[in-house]
Amino acid sequence: MKKRIFSAFLTIALYHYTMAQSQVIDFNLLTAPATPAATLLGFATSEIDKPRDAAEFMASVVSQTNGLSDLPANYAVEIAPAWIFGKKKISFDDFKSNAVDKNIWQSLMISAAVKRKEASESNNNPLTQVSVGIKVSLKRGDFPAATLALIDSTQEEINFIHRNLNAYLSGDLVYQALIERALDSPAWQDTLEAYRNRKLKKIELAELANLESKIKRLRFNRVGFKLDLTAGIVQDYVNNSYDQRTISKLGIWLTTGWEGEKGFSALAMGRVLKNPDADYKDDNGNMQVASIVSYDAGGRLLWAPADKSYSLSGELLYRQVSTPKKLPASWRYTLNFEYKLKSDLSLNFTYGRDFDDVVIKEGNLVALLSLITSLGTSKPVGIKANQN
Repeated sequence: MKKRIFSAFLTIALYHYTMAQSQVIDFNLLTAPATPAATLLGFATSEIDKPRDAAEFMASVVSQTNGLSDLPANYAVEIAPAWIFGKKKISFDDFKSNAVDKNIWQSLMISAAVKRKEASESNNNPLTQVSVGIKVSLKRGDFPAATLALIDSTQEEINFIHRNLNAYLSGDLVYQALIERALDSPAWQDTLEAYRNRKLKKIELAELANLESKIKRLRFNRVGFKLDLTAGIVQDYVNNSYDQRTISKLGIWLTTGWEGEKGFSALAMGRVLKNPDADYKDDNGNMQVASIVSYDAGGRLLWAPADKSYSLSGELLYRQVSTPKKLPASWRYTLNFEYKLKSDLSLNFTYGRDFDDVVIKEGNLVALLSLITSLGTSKPVGIKANQN
């Protein structure tokens, strides 16, 4: 009887033991990102990027070369300052929130890209283009119900274990021996408490590992209405010389859309681009230089089911050039296929036709083949040891 009373008292005293912070686990955040920097240089996987949650770091290597037989000359990286420098200050409620102030800071992504062109008949001098872009989500959608259900069920399991820990440890001979010693000498109570807490921690870590395994099998897609604001700039270095640099393109655009629970998304984009000194051919075939402003509008349909390792999309954009007026409007349309090799590594394949009626391929092969990877995908899940 004395032993049972002591065990009950110890259970009550230690039930409120908790970890200092909410737990974090890795999410399956990798998707085929069309970073602003890569988009401005013309080698993004798509022109219309789906609003998405940020990883700390993301990189892509794109082959757009002769028959895909040469080494890639196009690279892009993206970082999320909030998750690199302020991850510990972001709670699960903040991460789950769709409030504009939370969205802007957590979704802030800064990207950079490099594209190199060797000298050729159409390009007399070698050229390196460097672009920088920035993107924020004003509305990023609601937290997916499937992910919330997994987190809630894990929290309930941990709560149940806390309430019934003595039953879980009834067969633990070390634990039972420590109880006996603590009954005889209060000096053993700290040792018993530390042993019990280690067991709790081990059980919690096992539950969190199980949760992470389940969540990483699901593509993390927020649902509902989404709205992104994006801007970027491109600087050219003729002859790969820093002294021969010029700003060749500036752009700003809005992307909006709706995503459902089953992974279907309908997206739309409106964009303004300015080329301060653009080369073009006039009606007589002569090369001219002018400041050109173009207005793009279009849509994209995307299917990215949470429980599948692939996604499919198609997009269509219309471009109207305002100056000089003699340049005709044009269309761009592409199909895109993405396959996730791992939760943090994917391969992307794009085929289509560009705005200037140049088919995006060399010979019979597609010219856009991207390898994308991400780092730093851990996010808070709000699992605590003291929930009732």
